[in-house]
Amino acid sequence: MAIKRLPREIIQDIVSYLPDRDTDRKDLLNCSRACQLFWDAATPAIYRDINLQYDHDQDTEVNEKTERRQLRLMQSIAE
Repeated sequence: MAIKRLPREIIQDIVSYLPDRDTDRKDLLNCSRACQLFWDAATPAIYRDINLQYDHDQDTEVNEKTERRQLRLMQSIAE
C-alpha cells in the first residue's frame, strides 16, 4: 500500500509516537524528510518549542546578529 493512500490521521498518529524533546528531535527531523505527508505531520511538533536565547558570553557581533534574527522572526510571526 502506498503511503499516500494512508489517511492523514494515521500519519499523524505515527508521528505522535516520536519524542519531540530537543535531545530527541533528530527522529522527527528524519521522519519529516520521508515525504510530504510526514513533513506535514511532523512540522508542528518540530517547531512546537523554539528557543530564542543566546549566549551572553559570546562576542558582541554574534549576539547582535542573533538579536536581529530574533526580531525578524518575531515580526514575521506578528504579521
